[in-house]
Amino acid sequence: MGCSTLFSLLAIWWVALLWLRSNSALAGVSELEAEALGDLFVALTFTNTTPVTIDNACTAWPNQVMCDGNKSTITQLNFTLSQARGGTLPPTLSYLTSLTVFVVSNMSLSGTLPPEYSALGMSLQHFDVSSNLLTGPLPPAYRNWSHIKRFLAMNNQFSGTLPPEYSNMKQLEGLYVASNVLTGNFPPEYGTLMNLQQFFVDDNAFDGTLPPGYSSWNQVKVFFVSNNHLSGTLPSQYKNWTGINIFDVSNNATN
Repeated sequence: MGCSTLFSLLAIWWVALLWLRSNSALAGVSELEAEALGDLFVALTFTNTTPVTIDNACTAWPNQVMCDGNKSTITQLNFTLSQARGGTLPPTLSYLTSLTVFVVSNMSLSGTLPPEYSALGMSLQHFDVSSNLLTGPLPPAYRNWSHIKRFLAMNNQFSGTLPPEYSNMKQLEGLYVASNVLTGNFPPEYGTLMNLQQFFVDDNAFDGTLPPGYSSWNQVKVFFVSNNHLSGTLPSQYKNWTGINIFDVSNNATN
């Protein structure tokens, strides 16, 4: 075999290898992700006649499902504008470990928040389950959502207390849990949430006093705690909130 022939064969082999690698990178999502998406469609009663596969998960539902640039992993899910109504949240959503945005607001969902979603902690930044019929506690297991920026769970029927464990959500900018049936005191541990800008906990049944330690929220702009059962004196330390735009403590027993 001459050198030129050998060189040609090597060149063909190299091109074939690059082609295989390229197609492998674009082969689609994993079986686990396809399974999770299929489970979600069923759980949300999403009208869908196309079976979910590893090849179509990133392309067949562009309004609801978004993926990374290689179409190899699901990064965003938004069903707010879909025709899905009712249903529950499936635990298998936790398979989507690259998910950054999850929105299922205003869909009449029932049931509880699966603690399995704690597995989304390394990626999730925006979580919106607002305006549904969800019940039960806010799972303390979500404490490892280290990248979460907005947690929206208002207008549901969540009960129990605000988990002190959420003080681990160091990137949190907005906590929205208004209009539920939450009780107990505001966790003093939340004073370490240095990035918090919006705090919506109005229309619940919280009691106790306002924690002075929240004065460390030097970026807070909106503070809504109205329509609860709070008492005591407003902490003078809140004078440090130089960027505050809305401060509402009405319909409480504070002074």
